[in-house]
Amino acid sequence: MNNKTILITGGTTGIGLATARIDAAATAAVGPLGHTLAVEPAPRVIRVNTLSPGPIQTPNYGKLGLPADAQQGFEDHLAARSLFQRFGTVDEVDRLARFLLSLDSSFIIGENITIDGGGGLT
Repeated sequence: MNNKTILITGGTTGIGLATARIDAAATAAVGPLGHTLAVEPAPRVIRVNTLSPGPIQTPNYGKLGLPADAQQGFEDHLAARSLFQRFGTVDEVDRLARFLLSLDSSFIIGENITIDGGGGLT
């Protein structure tokens, strides 16, 4: 038996948005929680990992309520933080999640894996 769990955090942890302080605090707690949750069920071969996406192109970015030029400026700023100069896609996050849920990752446990196009390196 090979049971897997993935915790997903939000992308606001390292951005520093004044309006997202509660979200940033909550999502920042998920990574350490994943480390802790991985320990107890490990002897039963239950793996817990955390997936931390950076800016991912979803319809939510269009719902910020910003004027069009401010919205575009915000998106450009986030994309510029990536070494690839773009947002990630839902498909890219999906492929990583499927990998973590597969037997191909059977020796990965208690990890927080960031998918942000290298945004944390800039």
